Amino acid sequence: MLVNRSGAMVIPFLSLYLAHEMGWGELFAGKSIAVYGAGACVGAYLGGRLAACIGAQRVQQYSLLGNAIGLCVLSMMDTKASILVTLFCLSVVSEAFRPANVTAICESVPDHLQRRAFALNRMAINLGFTLGPAIGGVLAGISYSMLFYVDAASCIGAAFVLIRSKHLGRCHKARPAEVHNVLDNADGMTLVRPFHFAAFLGLSLLVFLIFFQLMSTYPIYLRNQLGMLEWQIGSLMSINTLMIVAFEMVLVESMQKYQSLSVMALGVFILCEGFALLSVGGGAGIAIAALVVWTIGEMMVMPVMMTFVAQSCEPNYRSRRIGVYSTTLSVAFVLAPLLGAWCYSIYPAFIWWLAALIGPIASLGLLQLRFEIDRGCGVNEPSVVQSREQAIRELRVDMIDPHV
Repeated sequence: MLVNRSGAMVIPFLSLYLAHEMGWGELFAGKSIAVYGAGACVGAYLGGRLAACIGAQRVQQYSLLGNAIGLCVLSMMDTKASILVTLFCLSVVSEAFRPANVTAICESVPDHLQRRAFALNRMAINLGFTLGPAIGGVLAGISYSMLFYVDAASCIGAAFVLIRSKHLGRCHKARPAEVHNVLDNADGMTLVRPFHFAAFLGLSLLVFLIFFQLMSTYPIYLRNQLGMLEWQIGSLMSINTLMIVAFEMVLVESMQKYQSLSVMALGVFILCEGFALLSVGGGAGIAIAALVVWTIGEMMVMPVMMTFVAQSCEPNYRSRRIGVYSTTLSVAFVLAPLLGAWCYSIYPAFIWWLAALIGPIASLGLLQLRFEIDRGCGVNEPSVVQSREQAIRELRVDMIDPHV
């Protein structure tokens, strides 16, 4: 992930490339990102299915190599139709990597360490993104074509690392000696009924409609309304990733004692209101202040969301819910640029006004969902408030009975 994301620079600058370099305007740029998101829906589904059939390791390797080829092809497209078709195909291949990567993580570490493993994976991703956009901003100022070839090279490098790392992806088998560690880290499992999980997905969709403006409206707004250049935008995005690398693991550990939905509720509010600060205007200073605020919200929300999804059902059904959650993200990726382009055409800051409204709505919705679960409406097994003795009995049964 570190090698691959260190070269990830095409998607962050894709909207600028299409709107300004190709001269096709913000509306077409938004539609193109939406097409990429549509391909992501297909890729996320296929990636999960293929990982079950041929193994997560192979899917990751094929996805990275295919992505490298697709980026080179995309750099040669010069018509709107060819751009859209290539983007869709590229997205299918590229986004198949994500569910396979999650599966590989689950297969490589025991359950009680998966939350830290996901946080560590995000750290690697964001450490790579610290370099990628910054380098991409400099390269974009020289030639946009260089973005595609450097990104493709990073995909090939990441594929080579995976090919050399044959030991990854082996399923970790729990051993009796680990019982003590598992019990010490067990905070219980909140089994959420499908209706309440669907409500969680709906609230997540609202949040990601704002968050995914990062790939479409956000860079255009920074350039056109706040007067920032490409290298400044790339450097600004690097501040986000540096903050995540420096503080997210510490923040995740400090939030262990708090209920997931409560953490998400606060984080969602901070994230959305951080984006809303952009509507104030005022140049790079406001952009930096807004970024610091919404990054704090992002660090509170993203790791906890995945943990909540993974712990919302029995292990046998975990991959299905992760798949549904990933599909929800892909749907948001489709709709976000369309929403952003529409709002931008009405008034450039309108999308940030919408963020200010979505923040409290989503936050209150998550708090209400927590109330429903705590009251017992969304739980058909003991929740995080279950006794430690009951958790011990359940975990021992899970480790002894192979059919559990």
